[in-house]
Formats: sequence, structure tokens, C-alpha cells
Amino acid sequence: MSRSYFAFGTALATLAGLCPALALGQTTATKPASEQIGEIVVTATRRTENVLKIPYNISAISGAAIEKNGITDLDGLRNSVPGLTAADYGARAGNINNNFIIRGVNTNDVGVGESEFPNLAGATVSNYVDDTPLFVNLKLTDIERIEVLRGPQGTLFGADSVGGTIRTIHNKPDPSHLDYFIDLSASGSDHADKPNDSADVMLNLPVTDRFAVRVNGGWGQEAGFINADNAVVYNHNGAFLPLNAQPLLANPADPLNSGFVTTTLHGINSSKVWYARGDALWKATDWFTAELAYQHQNDQSNGFSFEAPGSNYVIHRRIPLNPADTNTDLGALTLTADFGFGTITSSTSYYNVGTDDMYDNSGLDVKYPYYYGAYPRTTTTNYDFNRDAAFTQEVRLVSPRGDHFDYVAGVYYQLRRTQAYSIETVPGFAAWANLDGSGPDGVGTWADQLVDYYGGTRPGTLSPPDLTYDFKRDVRFSDTAGFGELTWHITPAWRITGGARVFQETFAQTTIQHIYGAGTTFGSDSLGTSEGSGRKTSTSAIFKANMSYDLGPHTLTYFTFSQGFRAGGANAYPIGTCAFCDSAALQTFGDDHANNFELGIKGLLGRLRYSAALYDIEWSNIQLEVSAVSGTPVIINGGTARSYGVELEGDYRVSPELSLSGGYSYTDAALTQSFSVDGGAYFGTNGTLLPGVSHHQVNFAIDWSPELVPGHEVDFHLDGSYRSWFDNQIETSLDNFRKISGYSLFNAYVQAQLTPKLQAQLFVHNLFDAKGVSAASSLSSDGGAAGTYPLYHAFEPAEFVSRPLTVGLRLVLRH
Repeated sequence: MSRSYFAFGTALATLAGLCPALALGQTTATKPASEQIGEIVVTATRRTENVLKIPYNISAISGAAIEKNGITDLDGLRNSVPGLTAADYGARAGNINNNFIIRGVNTNDVGVGESEFPNLAGATVSNYVDDTPLFVNLKLTDIERIEVLRGPQGTLFGADSVGGTIRTIHNKPDPSHLDYFIDLSASGSDHADKPNDSADVMLNLPVTDRFAVRVNGGWGQEAGFINADNAVVYNHNGAFLPLNAQPLLANPADPLNSGFVTTTLHGINSSKVWYARGDALWKATDWFTAELAYQHQNDQSNGFSFEAPGSNYVIHRRIPLNPADTNTDLGALTLTADFGFGTITSSTSYYNVGTDDMYDNSGLDVKYPYYYGAYPRTTTTNYDFNRDAAFTQEVRLVSPRGDHFDYVAGVYYQLRRTQAYSIETVPGFAAWANLDGSGPDGVGTWADQLVDYYGGTRPGTLSPPDLTYDFKRDVRFSDTAGFGELTWHITPAWRITGGARVFQETFAQTTIQHIYGAGTTFGSDSLGTSEGSGRKTSTSAIFKANMSYDLGPHTLTYFTFSQGFRAGGANAYPIGTCAFCDSAALQTFGDDHANNFELGIKGLLGRLRYSAALYDIEWSNIQLEVSAVSGTPVIINGGTARSYGVELEGDYRVSPELSLSGGYSYTDAALTQSFSVDGGAYFGTNGTLLPGVSHHQVNFAIDWSPELVPGHEVDFHLDGSYRSWFDNQIETSLDNFRKISGYSLFNAYVQAQLTPKLQAQLFVHNLFDAKGVSAASSLSSDGGAAGTYPLYHAFEPAEFVSRPLTVGLRLVLRH
């Protein structure tokens, strides 16, 4: 147990004992219980409305709750919202792919590919940052609220919103007053040798009574808690190995047979982040507003947050430092004009996300030993350079709330390009392969073998010398849509809404790869070249129907039918008769569709605010991302699947000082049809559970604000979450199929005012030091039979674990 843990544990005990005295710095007026329940305002219908008046199942997390609960990024929501799950991949992989699952709608493996490469298939949960549709795990500071919309939301938030939508909404500049905060925190995690710390600042500056600027920024770092006991030592110090890195020989006098030198590394999964955001708001007139925002964020991380099963936060991999450096730029211009008959909003945005990373692919020597001969120092480094950029334009017209009819109508356009470039080296292989005696049975050189037998390129003649493989992928996607919803108020209590989205999406992809040593055996020339391309355009429409009825002034019932859709497209992979070529059966993949049926009730019952929903999602022609024989990611269509369940959520004010909140979800998500693709190369069986989906999820929170001294409050908080077991992939017959056990996590804090402006919080995350496993990476395998989709991550087994017990102190200074 680290010294930092003991230091912060001592601080926790000290501050807890001083709570009555600290509370004297702040006077809080006691509110009636009915007022303390409060009104939650959201814009999920593109109007500002009380969440209890919206006939859909929506969870809203306020900025204050996000701040107090220490939720620093979107991944922190996984334990706070019923029906929402995500694997805890840690900082190294958490920013690469959108891994959120809502209502069990998921086919992606959980941890098998370790999320080191961008997914080709579209996510089933759409993400918005204000009005910009993109997924990036931004630092959550100065947030007004986060909205989680369950079920397909395609008529208002895009066709790919099959399972639901997550919206992050920032606080806007306010011309009415000056405001600022400074937020500092420091903590220590068990099994970590260094502390975690962060600093966030915000300034809201009114320039005139109609113009204001809001800026915020900060940085943070998290210490690593995973150690590595088998790390290969190279002639270079640092996480990012240069392309010409060489392993140190255990016996330099015998370069033909010597193994490598290994060492132990501590805290390999450390990470850093810094960001800056500026937002300018101009209320030009009473009816016209312009807002311009820009944000930059840089994320740096080292290793993955996984351990070898049964170990004590230890991994045995040869290259445990797998660094990633991500830069995100996001700009948005929003123009709003209220013409009386309706409000027209133009949202123009552009984002660019670039990630450079390196990861350990040393399992290839297990899968293809004949390619590397008897090279005794095999390690494989992959360098990825990924870019995701998009321009988005949306214009929508929202009518005022009418006595009989109101509507939302708009047009949408997005042009997106994603590029992925991967380089693979085997450090030291070129020098070894040209040594006499490295050839088959110790005769000749292995370099000659690759050239003469495989028709490949001689190792050492390329730049860098140890280059063995590269891969490029270029995907262009465009989406043009018109959308709208019309609501008819039949009576003041009875409403019917119909909605539609009509769209055309074009998906085009090209790939090219070289397997240099394998040459003509695996490709079309001595460079081992293979390539593919494809293009497909889909035109379709999705619909929504909703009926709601007010049973009383504080009780709303509703029924919703909504559709989700992901457009089909074209795969790009080598086709032909080469060893790494595949059949033409996978050239295109079709659209998948989801029909969501939902029955719900929500309202206020005395001091209880509640919502309950039953749902049934019928998902057809499901899309799954797999690897072709070449290793190229491709998307296939399976059969049908179904997810049904119940969601409960409530907030109860026991007294003005004590509140209870919590939620429960039951989800049953499984294939409802067996399928076989490409002659059985990939298949699924009726009844197989969808991956990453637990049957049961529970979360709760207790907040107590007693007056320890008359007129003064201290806030005590305890929350917990539980998820039951789940599978990590659909194909149960593969070596790396796992049933992952359920787990519980608990957090707590005590908060008080030191002065009218200075607030202090002592917090404990993962209170009982649970090792929650939320994903399992690939197990070792024999490489798969010929003609099947091989698994390219044949490493030792590994399990992604949650951050251990963390104790910390937080100070917030506010205007």
C-alpha cells in the first residue's frame, strides 16, 4: 500500500474531525422539501422543458452533481445511469472508440481487440458535444448538464442513434455578471507510487450587457497502478520507441541465439491531459444570438489498465508501455434567431481528432512463427496514426409551444473522413535475419529464405530496416438528411407526436497493406502488396410515434415507437487467391435496423421524483465488425437480435437534510436468429447473449446535509453501483470467450465551506478497493484454421480492472 494512500487517509480523518468547525464559514437557508426536489430542465426535444414533461426516458446529470461526484470524463457515467454501460478501458484506450452501450444494443467484443485501433462500424450510441455530433472523451469541467436519452433518437439526433444518445452541454457565457472558479485536487491511489493531481480554472467575463466571454482550461495527471515484470529493454529510454529501436542482448557475444534483457516497470498506465476552451456569446438583439466556441485537448497515456488474471496488478507483456498521444480540436458557431412564429438555429461545427500510438503486437510470433523463423528476440511494435475529421451543418426550426400544434423541422449535413495508418516493426529482426546460420536448420540466412521461398523483400533493405508490415485505410462518409416532428395536443392532457428522418448516406473505403517478408506468397508482388476498395450509397427513412397522457398535474404516461438505423457500406480488403486474400462474399454489408417499443410513466409523488419504463428493441440484420483473413477489419451482417427490459429511477427527499436516489435496470439482450457468413467463417447461435451486457444494474446515492452547528451544513455523500456478470463476445466457441463476473463499486465524500468562497472536499473513490473487471482481452490461441477470421491479438490473457482505492482532497474557490 503506497505512502500517498496513508497520507490522504490521514488527511481524510483530520478533515472529517474538523467538519463542524469548517461548516461555520457558510450559512445555508433551509428550503422546503418540495423545493429541494427541484426542476430538471433539458433540451432533448430541442426545446427547453422540464424533464418530467418529456414523454421519453431521459436521465439528466447536473453540472453540480458531476463536479461533486468527481466525474471527470464520460466514462464516469457508467456507474451513474441505469441501462448505460461501458468497459473501463482506462485512459490509454478510453479515447479511441465509443464503447457506450444503452439498452443492451451492442455486438462489439468487450476487450478482445483492446481498443487500440478505431472501429470501422458505427457506434450504436451517438454522442453530442453541445450541438456537434462526435465522440471524444473530453474533460468534464464547467458543464451545465449531461443528458442520456435511451432508445433510438434518430429523428432529432442522427440515424446512427440506435441504442440512445449522450449529450454533453457546456455552461454558456453570461453577460449579466462576473464569475470564476479555481478547482484543485490531489489524491493517492493504492498500488501507485505517485499521486494524482489536477487543476481547473474558469472565468466568465461580461464585456458589455450583451456580450460575454467564458474561458476555462486545466490539466491533470493520473498515476499508474499496473506494474510490468517482463519488459524488454531497448537501446532507448522512453515510452515511444523509435522505429530503429533495438533490444539489448542478454549475451552480446552470441547475437544469433541470445535472448533479450528484461526489467520491471512500475505504474505503466499513467496518463496526462490538458485542455483549453473559449466561448463567446453575443446577444445582438432581443431576437438574435451568436455563439462561437473552440476547444483543444491533449491526452497522453502510457500502458493499458489491465493485469494478468490472478496477478496483483501485474502484467507480463514484452512491451508494456503502449503510449498514445491524442489531440482534439473542436470549433462551433451557433446562430439563433427568434422570429415569433418559430426559432431558427444554425449550428456549424468542425472537429479534428488525431491519435498517434504504439502498442505491443508481439503475439504474432505465436501465430505466425514461420514468418519470423527462429528469431530468439521477437517483439513486435505497431505504430498507429489515426485521424478523424468532420464538418457538420444543421439548420432547424422550432415552433413555440402551441395550444394545438407545435413542431420541429430541420436539415442536416455531415462530411466525415477517417484515416488510419499502421506500421509494424520487429526490432532487431533485420540484423538477425542476415546472420549466417539464421536460415532453416541453421543453414544460410533467414533473409534468403524470405526472398527465395516466400518471394518477399530482404529484411534491412527497407526504411526503417525492421519494417515488416504496414496498413492504410481511408474512409469517407457523407450524410444528408431532413428531419422533423409534429405534436398534436388533442386535449391539454393528451398529446400525439409523429416524427421522421429521411436521409442519404454514402460510405467509401480504400485499403492497402504490405507484408514485406511474405512477398508474393501473401500479396501481388515482392512487397507483399494487397489492396481493396468499395463504395455504397444508402437512402432510407426512419420514423417515430409517441402518445402521452397526463394522469394528473404531476404524472405523465407515454408510449413510444422509434426506429434506429445504421447505413450499410462497402468493405475494402484483398480479394483473390493469395494466402491473405478472401472471397468476394464480404464486399458489401447491409443496413441494420432497430424498432424500439417503450411504455413509461414518470412524475412526482410527494417528495419522490420517479420514472419507470418497459422497452423492447427488435434489431435486424445486425452489423458486426470482424477481421478478414488478411487481418483487415470488415463489417458483416448477422441475423436478428432482441433486447428487452425495465428501467427504474427515483429521487426521494426524506427530509430537507436527507435525500436518497437510485436506479435499477434489467436487460435481456440476445441473438434471436442463428447466422453463418462466408461458409461458416463467422457465425452466431440463436440465444447467445450480446457482449458487454449485464442482466442487472443497480446504482444508489445517499446525501445528508445536517446542521452540525445551527444555520450551517456539511454535505456527506455515499454512492454505489453494481452490475451482474456478462459475456465478452458473441462467438462462444472461440478461445478467448469469457464470462466476466459482476462487481460493485462505492464512492464517498464529505464537503464543507471553509469560507464563503472556499470549499473543501475529501473524497474516496472505490471505497472497498474492488478489482472490478469490465473487459477481458484476448487469450492465446493457435491462430485459427485456414479460411477463418484469425484473431490478431494472441497475447497472454489480460483483464481490464478499475482504479484501486483512491483517497483525495479537493479545494474549490468560487466568485
